[in-house]
Formats: sequence, structure tokens, C-alpha cells
Amino acid sequence: MKVMLELLTPQETPRHVITETSHEISELIRTEKTYIKGLESLQHFATDKAVADFTRRIPLFTYLQPILGLNKKFLDILLSSRDVCYTFKQMAQFFKMYKNYIQNHDSALKALEKLKKEKRAFRKALIRHESLIKNSLHSLLILPIQRICRYKLLLESIIASTPPLEFTTREDLIASFRLIKEITRHINHSMGEGDEVKKILAIQSLFAGNVTLLAPHRRFIMQKTVKKTTSHGDLVSRELFLFTDMLMYGARNNFSRKLSLRHPLKINGLFRAEDDVRASGPGDHPLYIASQARNMMVHFQSKAEKDEFKTALDECIANMRQKIGYNNYGRGGMVSK
Repeated sequence: MKVMLELLTPQETPRHVITETSHEISELIRTEKTYIKGLESLQHFATDKAVADFTRRIPLFTYLQPILGLNKKFLDILLSSRDVCYTFKQMAQFFKMYKNYIQNHDSALKALEKLKKEKRAFRKALIRHESLIKNSLHSLLILPIQRICRYKLLLESIIASTPPLEFTTREDLIASFRLIKEITRHINHSMGEGDEVKKILAIQSLFAGNVTLLAPHRRFIMQKTVKKTTSHGDLVSRELFLFTDMLMYGARNNFSRKLSLRHPLKINGLFRAEDDVRASGPGDHPLYIASQARNMMVHFQSKAEKDEFKTALDECIANMRQKIGYNNYGRGGMVSK
């Protein structure tokens, strides 16, 4: 593949030249340069002495260098020819190498989260790198996937604006578009589980400090803004997050705008959720929640909202009991404070 890429040279006299003032080519060149800088930053991190022993065990990083080489060649041809159609015609077939990166993206995210949690040296190097580039590692890792999708949108736009009379040019663009579309279809298929990973990582980013939420088989169910009764009887605002195996809530920090994590509650056979009749008024809909760790009362703004949450939580509890073979006989009752 490397030899084949090196044999490609810019066309001396392009058939369908898009001028330097064209919005499409200007935007493509600008974003391509930014994209390559992002890939170089990611590659720099992966080869850093402090983390190289860790990253070389993650398959995704082995596909990074070929992709970087591919896109540098793509940019070279684009800058020399100033011809989008010709550039894509020459290079589209090579973008298939993105599939290997895509297939390993989600497992890499999980492996990196584990390293952050367990390896202090890796965590320190990551913090230093992210501070230096003012960007997160996760934002860099998603770049190749976003880039392929951008190519698809760009080709769609150019095809739509290319006159039907320019038959050869249009057919070349459509051929390139079909190749890119095949890869984006592969992305959509491969990222099914990845969507869950991204949801959890997005929630994780809402919290201050080193909060790790990714775990095997964990799925995010819903988020609700509630009022929680404190030990003094006051009502305070909390963000409630329900996962398949855990319930957690956070308090908003007015200074940092981040959430402070408050007592994640593991869902197991002893978990309970019961309606409570002690409503403070017509707009108050309380739910009593008990676990092995602690009990709490939360208040929803509407009955429909409370019922939706309780139904989802009851389903998580039932699934967990079935999974662990929980037997109700001789057990149960609320867990005391």
C-alpha cells in the first residue's frame, strides 16, 4: 500500500479544475490541514516514551501511521492539482484502510479508560499532553471517523452542483462517493456499541475530578433533574443518572459548572424503589430509593416523569436479580440508614 501511494502523482493538466477561490476546495484544504495536525498530535502522544509501552498494545494505534501517510498524500495531490474530482478519483480506494481503525475504535476507548484508572504514569502523561494541545485524547481519536463522514457530505455537495453535461467528471465523482459511502456505512454498523461508549464518556465529562464510568456491559438509561431531601429535611437540586447496573447523582458546582459526584449506588438484589405518599404539595412527586449503601428520597416535577424513571429503574433491578439469581424469599425490606 505504501509503494502504491508513492507512485501517485498530481495530474499535470486537470480535466475539471476547481479554482482556488472555490468554496469547496478552500474549505477542504483548510480542514484537511487541521485534520492532519490532529493526527500528528495523536501520533506524537502514542509514541511518547512515557506511554509508548502502553499504546503499542492497543491495535488502533498501529493503524494511525498509515492513515496519516494517506492523508498527507491526499493533501499533496489536492494542493498540486487544485482538482477535487481528480484527487478523490486517485485516492478514494485507499480510504478503505480506515475500516481497521474504525473496528478498533471502541475497544481502544475502553483500554485507555482502564489505563487512566490503573496506571499513574500513563495518567500523568495524558494530562500533560492534553494540557499542551488544549484538546482531549478522545476528541483526537474520533477525528478519522468524523473525517470520512465529512468527505461523504462534501462529495454529495459537489455532485449536486456539477452540471449533468460534464458526464465524465460527474461519473468519477459518483464512483468516489460510492467508495466513501461504503466506508461510512461500515462506520454506522460498527459504531452501534460505540454510541453507548460515547454517551457514557459524555456523562463522565460532566463531572469534576477523575471519575471513571466506563465498565463492561454498562449502558446508560436516562438522566433526570430532581430535588433530593437532605438529612436536615431541605430540598436540593440534583442530577440523577440511571445506568443498567448503577444509580448515581451529582451536585452542580456553581463555580466550575461541573458536577460533584455523590455516592454512586450499585443496583443489586437489595435495591428498592417505592412510591412515597408524603408529598409536600400538588407539584411534588416523591420516590423512595434504598440500597445496601444508603437510602434517599428524590422528588420529581410530574407524576409522568416519576413513573417513567421508576419503570426504568424497576426493569434494571429485575434484570440484575435475574442475572445474579436473586431469590425474594426471606429477603427484602428497606435497607436501614
